[in-house]
Amino acid sequence: MGCMRGQESGEHGVSESTIAVASVPASAAVLDETLRSVRDVRFELETVVASGSDAPIPLIWAFSDDLDAVEAALESDGTIVSYDRLSEGTGRRLYRMNWEEGVEAIDHLLDEAGIVLDAYTRDHSWCVRLLFEERSALSAAVTRCEAAGIDLSIEMIKDVSIDAEEPHALTDGQRVTLSAAYENGYYDVPRAVTLSELSEELGISHQSLSERLRRAHRAVIEELVHEGTVESTVASTDSPRTITSD
Repeated sequence: MGCMRGQESGEHGVSESTIAVASVPASAAVLDETLRSVRDVRFELETVVASGSDAPIPLIWAFSDDLDAVEAALESDGTIVSYDRLSEGTGRRLYRMNWEEGVEAIDHLLDEAGIVLDAYTRDHSWCVRLLFEERSALSAAVTRCEAAGIDLSIEMIKDVSIDAEEPHALTDGQRVTLSAAYENGYYDVPRAVTLSELSEELGISHQSLSERLRRAHRAVIEELVHEGTVESTVASTDSPRTITSD
C-alpha cells in the first residue's frame, strides 16, 4: 500500500510508520484573518485534490452561524488567493480554496513525504494529523519548523507496526487504487502524477478517485489506530525537541 511505506522487518513482513498530531498557529498557516474576524467560525479539511499545475487545492468546510460574514472575511484574507463555494448545508459550506504560495508551516510539515490525514481549526490554531513513513521524517519536519521560528507543538505520536501478512480492511478497489497511486508516484514529493492523470489511468472520474482514496486512507488509519500494534508516545506541547529519531 503506497501510503504505508516505511521500515520493514524482512523476517515477519512488518512495516512501521508514524502518526503524529501537530498543533500549528493559524498565523503560520492559513485563514488566520478569517478566524480572527468571525468568532465562531470553524474550518475542517475535507480533502486535498491536485490541480492541473500539481499545486494542491484543499476542499475545506466552514462551520458558522454567519456564513456570509465568513465569506466577507475570506475576501480579505491574505492567505487565500481565491475560493469557490461548492455546496452548503445548515450552518456549513464547502469551499475549494487556492492557498497563497509559501504557507510555511504546511510546506515544512509535508516536505518529508508527510501525508495529511485530517485537519481542523481549534482556538486560532490548526490541529493536523499526519502520517510519516518513519519517525526520522517527523523529526526532520519538526526541526525545519523550529528553524523557521514556527511555534509547532506535537501533541501525540503513534509508532505503528503493521503485519503485511495479515488481511487489511480494504476493498479490492481501494487496494488497487492505493497501489496505483503509489506506483505512479502520487505520494512522492513532489508528486509525479496529478489526481486527474491518475483518474485517467484508472478509468474513473476525478471525484470518484478522490473519494475512493479518502475512504482507503480512513480504512487504513482506523485499522492502525484501533487494531494495529500501536506504541504511543505523548510529546510535550511545549517542547517539540523531545522528539528523537529511531
